[in-house]
Amino acid sequence: MTNLKKLHPSEWNSFRKAKSRCTCATASDFRWYGEKGIEFRFESFREFLNVLGSKPEGCSLERIDPKGHYEKGNVCWDLRSRENKNKTNNRLITYNGKTQCLADWADELGIPYMRLWARLYRLNWSFERAIA
Repeated sequence: MTNLKKLHPSEWNSFRKAKSRCTCATASDFRWYGEKGIEFRFESFREFLNVLGSKPEGCSLERIDPKGHYEKGNVCWDLRSRENKNKTNNRLITYNGKTQCLADWADELGIPYMRLWARLYRLNWSFERAIA
């Protein structure tokens, strides 16, 4: 095990943090994971590493279904920017039959994210007015 930790320190750190947030009541983010019933279902670091492989540069551990467990089939390495769009506290906006988070709308429409956010949530504009 020690050799695996030394050979894959970034992956070990992701494993350790994910396991802690699900199993350690004193972890700062336990309330968002373990307290909500999200489980860490990998038996060992070796199993975790066999399932996910090496962590690509600029990526972090993501659950594909944010309400699902840390387990085979529901975890992957993903770009942090995309991971941040897959959070349970995102407000999804439906416009013209299409639903996506604010960051995706801002990217698609070419409007700076903070400008769009301020129009919607500070100025309380409708989405139609905010994108005009």
